[in-house]
Order: sequence, then structure tokens, then C-alpha cells
Amino acid sequence: MLQTPLLSATAYLAILASLVSSSPVAPNNLPKARIVSFQSNHAVARNSEDFSYSKLVERDFNRIQRFKERTQEWMPTKTVKQGRSVSAAEPFDIGPLRRSRKRKTWAQDPLLNNGHDTLYYGNLTVGSSEPGQQITMNFDTGSSDLLVPTQNCTRCPGPWFNPFGSTTFVKSKKRRTKWYGDGSFASGYISTDTVSLGSLSVPNQTFILVDEASPGFAGPNTGVIGLAFQPIATTAAKPWFIGLADQGA
Repeated sequence: MLQTPLLSATAYLAILASLVSSSPVAPNNLPKARIVSFQSNHAVARNSEDFSYSKLVERDFNRIQRFKERTQEWMPTKTVKQGRSVSAAEPFDIGPLRRSRKRKTWAQDPLLNNGHDTLYYGNLTVGSSEPGQQITMNFDTGSSDLLVPTQNCTRCPGPWFNPFGSTTFVKSKKRRTKWYGDGSFASGYISTDTVSLGSLSVPNQTFILVDEASPGFAGPNTGVIGLAFQPIATTAAKPWFIGLADQGA
């Protein structure tokens, strides 16, 4: 009676051992991964006996020359005509166009430098009176508005524009404020009058008649003439030099 459980346990262990021994084992003859050292082709070329830096430079130079020749072969040539007698091939030669362009008028207005190349200022003439009223202007490439201060602008050093001294001056009821990147501002009513630089004049030029300004807006200049383009103008008006160009000046 007592031997039966022992025999059963012995038989169970024998069966378990046979199962373990019959499990698959990975064979030793499978191929193993090879470790291959990486070596740059450029390094191999440099280490070769016939390598020469001069030949490398010459090869690259010849490639550039061939590329330029192919580019000139397929690049289209556009002819631009100025009047009836002058033509130039774009984009290579615009010299004939520039030399043949005759300007109708010209003017000279010496500008003063503040000593740091951050501000250039000179005189503009505003109004139709003779002689016109000269206002010291900052010629600003970062803005598009023309700002002409009056004596009511206490922070503007002068000379100021006197609207009653011009027969062509027109003042609107619209008021605008022009802000600048340094935090300064000037505000006033949108107005129009003749604005001149030397012998070049634009009638009915729109500007802000400044009667209020923040510290730092003026000095040594009294006003500002913007030399940038119309899309950034606070008044949405055409800049002075664009109006001048439209006249063919």
C-alpha cells in the first residue's frame, strides 16, 4: 500500500526528465553576424599614394566651369527696351539702360549727420508762399509718413509750419497718431499742401500736421519725412518721393 505513491512519484519524475531532454536546442553551426569596420571613401582616397590636393582643386574648378557653361546655354535671354534705341539683356547688363535714362529735373539738399550714422536731417519746403517755409526733417527710411509740426507742438524745436502762410493748405477733420519703434509718437490732423525739396515739388502732398508729440520725437529735426513705401503709411497716403516719381521727375 505504501509503495504505490512512491512508484507514481518516480514515474512522474522520469517522464518529466524525458520531456526536458527532448526540447529543441539551437545548433552551433548557424552563421554568426560579422562586424565590418566602416571606412570613408574620402579617407581611402586621401590615404592612397596617387592622391593630390592640387588635382582635387582642379577637378572642382572644372566642374564649376562646366556648370556655368551649361547654365548659359539653357538660360533664356530677355530683352528690355527703353524708348526706341536702347536695349539690355537681363539679368546681365542694365548699364545701357541706366546711362540712357535722362531725368527731367534734379535737386540738391545737403543732409546733416548726427555723428553716429543713425539720423540724417535736412530741409523741406512746405506751402505755396514765396519763399516757402523751410522745415528741418529727419529723412527716415523706416517709415512712410510725412509729419510737419506746427508751433502748437511744444516738444518740437522748430522751425515750424504756419498753415495761415500758405494759400494751398487744406486741413481735414481726420486725426492720426504715428508711433515709432523707439516708443515715441506724434499726432495731428491729416492735411495737404505743396511740399518741395529744392526745385522738386509735389502738390497736394498728404501729411500729418503735428500739434502733439512725445519726448524723443524731435531734435535736432522738427519733423519726419518717411522714405519707405505706402503700405506701412499710417495715413495710407502716397509717400512724397513716390508722388515725385509719378510726375516723371
